[in-house]
Amino acid sequence: MGFLARNIRRGSWPGLGGNLAIHAEDGPGARAHWLVTGRRGEARVARGTGPADCDVTGRARDLYLLLWNRGPADGLRVTGDPGVLATLGRTFHITWT
Repeated sequence: MGFLARNIRRGSWPGLGGNLAIHAEDGPGARAHWLVTGRRGEARVARGTGPADCDVTGRARDLYLLLWNRGPADGLRVTGDPGVLATLGRTFHITWT
């Protein structure tokens, strides 16, 4: 939630072309949810669920690696528009030096 929210506040949010829901199957209480509101002009990251154009579900470890550009979406369930997830990866490309 931190690095996405900072980029949104700085005004560098181009939008994702849709909303992205992230679901960890092994979070607190067996599941944890986050929603990235990714439409231009509607920038928000929050815990919880809501209408999404793309849902990504899997183990927290695999989601973490995906979101930090350290692992592929292999092994995760991606439903809906996979382009939204791909745009997130391009928009928030974490680089390591």
